[in-house]
Amino acid sequence: LSKENSLLFVDFDLNIIREIDTKEYYELKGTYFILKNEYKEKRDWFSQILSKNYAYIQIADITCDYGLTPAIRLNLATTYYYLGKYGEAFAECDKAIRSNPDFAEAYHTRSNIYFTSGKYDEALADCNEALMLNPDYPDTYYTLGNINYELVKYVDAEAAYKKAIEL
Repeated sequence: LSKENSLLFVDFDLNIIREIDTKEYYELKGTYFILKNEYKEKRDWFSQILSKNYAYIQIADITCDYGLTPAIRLNLATTYYYLGKYGEAFAECDKAIRSNPDFAEAYHTRSNIYFTSGKYDEALADCNEALMLNPDYPDTYYTLGNINYELVKYVDAEAAYKKAIEL
């Protein structure tokens, strides 16, 4: 790795220090917040990157054909979503899904975008696809409950909420 394009990554849980490239750093940082269920911190961190360091987005756009991983795409989509930029969030989810059609979290995020936009049938389709790929993800059941509630399917909504709590 070149020194200008690399960072030191410290993992205190594993007691390791290793050199990583910038792209991997963004993915690891976002994944770290997801694994710790620290969604607010993830949103705040990526929002800060987008608002203060537009160069990252430019790098992401330039390198999109050179290996941005679906996980980075999902991080970008989530950040755009929390910033209210639904078109950009949707586009990043699409790219993540095209790169990895089995990426349940990307379908779940796209389902949330559809839901927020009032497109409940599309939200339901993506939510069901996410559950087919990963039936043990409680957040998707919660989203399914919200969708069914808006579609006035209260029994289905209640079942989805119960499943989310069960998991």
